[in-house]
Amino acid sequence: MRMKCTEVTDGKPGNKSDKGTTTSTESEKSKKARKKPKARGPPPEGVDSYTISQWCWIRNVSRTTYYRMKKQHRNPREIRVLGRRMITKQADREWVEARAAEALIAAE
Repeated sequence: MRMKCTEVTDGKPGNKSDKGTTTSTESEKSKKARKKPKARGPPPEGVDSYTISQWCWIRNVSRTTYYRMKKQHRNPREIRVLGRRMITKQADREWVEARAAEALIAAE
């Protein structure tokens, strides 16, 4: 069944109004303009803990994968510092060792 498309008018014959209608490119541009890029990159030298974003950057893991691992209880141990979740270097080392042991068991 075909549907007929009609144009929006303001009620007067011959007057077309584009009120309330936007093109997809206009709305996409405004959404992109509102998003601010997150700071990415390695943590500064001499830091003993990482934010989740920094840790993901170091380990080349997406944040989505990190939270999937967290749901499966396979993420590194987190600590809270002033309301922020951080991963210490020691917790990172423990995580690497646990993943290595897991790989050895799977290989047998």
